[in-house]
Amino acid sequence: MNLFKISLRPLSLFQTPLRSDTIWGHICWAIRLLSGEDELKKFLDQYKSGSFPIVVSDAFPDGYMPIPKYPGIVKFFEKEKSKFNPKRLKKVKYIPIWVYRKLEESFDAFLDELSMYLSKDDTKDDIDNYCMTFDEWHCSINRVTGNVEKGMLFSRECSYFKENLSPVIYVRSTFDKSYIRKIFGFIGENGYGADSSVGRGRFEFQILSDVGWEDSKSPNAFISLSHGFTDPSKFKSCFYEVDIKFGKIGNNISSNPFKKPSLSFKPGSLFLLKDSQINTAYGSIKEGVHKSIDFVHECSLIFPFYVRWQDE
Repeated sequence: MNLFKISLRPLSLFQTPLRSDTIWGHICWAIRLLSGEDELKKFLDQYKSGSFPIVVSDAFPDGYMPIPKYPGIVKFFEKEKSKFNPKRLKKVKYIPIWVYRKLEESFDAFLDELSMYLSKDDTKDDIDNYCMTFDEWHCSINRVTGNVEKGMLFSRECSYFKENLSPVIYVRSTFDKSYIRKIFGFIGENGYGADSSVGRGRFEFQILSDVGWEDSKSPNAFISLSHGFTDPSKFKSCFYEVDIKFGKIGNNISSNPFKKPSLSFKPGSLFLLKDSQINTAYGSIKEGVHKSIDFVHECSLIFPFYVRWQDE
């Protein structure tokens, strides 16, 4: 299984968050438009047979991972008289990868390193807000007269990324680097998400084999790097936050664009394993997510980052 880091250089504003399920949907469209519908069916059939040709993460600032959604971290900062206010911990989204490496030593070493990082006031806010959002206002147009409608304004949320903080996406795949480059090249040229037809969601990218991190050699848990869902009863313990998404289908293939609501665990969710067996991904590709179109699928795979969690 190949592991790649896709480092993006945005060329325009984005109107759709770079989250794993939406990225996977764009990958499916890219395969269909580049290689044909038969290739897309073969691609989807691999998931149905238990294989994972592509598992993709959400986007994160380069060099950072989502902070674990583990209540023991909050309790530690409430007990310790550190410079960091525990109430601010809820606002922290990402921590450096090198902090995670301390888990191999001990949970206390991880907490000490995390405390040192959070006590610094120089870069945390920039990292947590590396993707900035704002409302872009538009005038409503009368489609009969072609004139602007008086008093009919509406807004759309847009986002941009700070220049010194590149968004990165991690990809595990059975495909080689050249094919992954072809897929993301198609997405970057044609646009990602809403309003791609008017230039939104454009990007250039680099694809790297050196991702800057590696899974633990003796894991007993994993941190989710994606939005996905799996059965919590399969694990020793789980600590997570949930997200409910009301997704849409793309390319105007139906008069009803809305999918059924879907539930997922957010990135940073922590899962403690019952045994030593590890998987490429957890969860599944969902079918029947649209009321009238049978071939619509949705990605609900969890991208695992394996760690040695020593606070049980």
